[in-house]
This record gives sequence, structure tokens and C-alpha cells, in this order.
Amino acid sequence: MLTVTDFAAAAIRHLLERSNASDGGLRIARASAGGPLKVFLAQTPAPEDTVVFAADGVRVYLDEEAAGILGDKMLDVTIGVRGRIEFFTTDARQPIEPGR
Repeated sequence: MLTVTDFAAAAIRHLLERSNASDGGLRIARASAGGPLKVFLAQTPAPEDTVVFAADGVRVYLDEEAAGILGDKMLDVTIGVRGRIEFFTTDARQPIEPGR
């Protein structure tokens, strides 16, 4: 199952609180066939989502495809040059882009 670092959990908590969605979670899903995985803030998981519980009660919702791809990975974050939170997996082969 996907592991979420404490730093990533804190970043997710920050994003949720900043968006007034503190009861929600971070959803990772493939937006289009063959496209990259995307991250979105979501109030609730989709019915088929796998829910991963991280530090401080943070929840990550994975669609079926993301759960299969990220099942043995670790989710972490880095802070970009302009202060933007960027998610990645520890193997760095699976890009996770912000949803639009």
C-alpha cells in the first residue's frame, strides 16, 4: 500500500486547510487514458477509491489505476522555486501532476 511521508502529510494538511476542505483528502487519479497521474483535493473518495490514512489523520484517495501503480511506493513532496508543493514518488519514475 502507498506510504505517505510525514512531510507529504503535512503538505496535504496545509493544502486542505488553505482550501477550507480540512475534512477531505488528496485524490490521485489518471485524468485520461495513458496520461499522467494527477492530484486533486476532494471532499470524499469516489466509490471505487482506495483510502490511505497518513499522519495526522490525512487521507489520500487512490483510483483503481493509481492504487495499482503506487501500491508499493512512497509519496513525498518538494517545495518548488516559487513555493509550489510538488508531489512525487520515491522511485521518481511516476510523475504526479497537479489537476486542473
